[in-house]
Amino acid sequence: FLTLSFYYCRKFFGSDLAYFYTLLLSCNPLTMTAGRRVLQDSCLNLFWALSIWLFLDFLVNRKKKTFIVFLLVFSVSIMVKEASVALMVFFIFVYFLHKYAYKQKVSNNYLLSMCVVPLLLVGGVYVSIFGLPNVIALVKFISGVHFISQVTNSYSLYGMGPWYKYVIDYLMITPVTTLLCIGYLGYLAGVRRLEWKIAYFISYLLIVFVMFSSMKYTKIVRFVMSLDVVVSLFAVLALYEFFRQKDRKIQTYFVFFCVAAIFFVNYYNFVYLFLKLNIYDPISYMLLTAKQIIPFVSC
Repeated sequence: FLTLSFYYCRKFFGSDLAYFYTLLLSCNPLTMTAGRRVLQDSCLNLFWALSIWLFLDFLVNRKKKTFIVFLLVFSVSIMVKEASVALMVFFIFVYFLHKYAYKQKVSNNYLLSMCVVPLLLVGGVYVSIFGLPNVIALVKFISGVHFISQVTNSYSLYGMGPWYKYVIDYLMITPVTTLLCIGYLGYLAGVRRLEWKIAYFISYLLIVFVMFSSMKYTKIVRFVMSLDVVVSLFAVLALYEFFRQKDRKIQTYFVFFCVAAIFFVNYYNFVYLFLKLNIYDPISYMLLTAKQIIPFVSC
């Protein structure tokens, strides 16, 4: 995950920024605890990040080989977790954004392939392994999990919350990085025409945030840990804007010291939340009680 993130960030944003970006990704408490507990979310984070970077690479360079690899990786991400289908909404949106808002020529055959091929691949694999009746039953069960109209167990209540619940959770886990990202989004709001790659990542951040915030009983921050792909990137870009200097070397030094400080803050949060307090599932209630923002209520 970190190697691929560094490779693509260096490709699109340069080496200096890639080093700082990878450092922030490496100290994200969510990423570390998911890897430590061997959760499915860690594997999903890898395939989501790779899918996002590959599609950007394809739109910029228009190489068929890149698109084929993207289709395969996206298909695997759907197999890892069904929620990955939500990424298709993002890919369709940025396809049209790239083609019409940024006036780029992209064949509609790619759009059709992106919508059809992953579903056919995943469907074919599942039907060949489990049989059509079991696959239909599985789809009905998964739909029920995400779109249930009433509580089926008491734990579902912890997944409820307002639309800004993910923002609160991220502030509890990676406070400085999250605030820098929010600040950078505010800065971009005053920019007349966004650079394409920045518009691409803003689209991802907003679409995934809105879609997962609309879920009633599954608002748990580890389900959107891949948002850190953008949050950390925008945090580093915010630091570069904040310390803008004529001398690029001095600017890099300032950014380095800030990223190093953030690294220790995030690492402390990981140790405190997930080692000392041994939080397994980072639901909002556990995070807020750990930070003593709300009182702990014993049942």
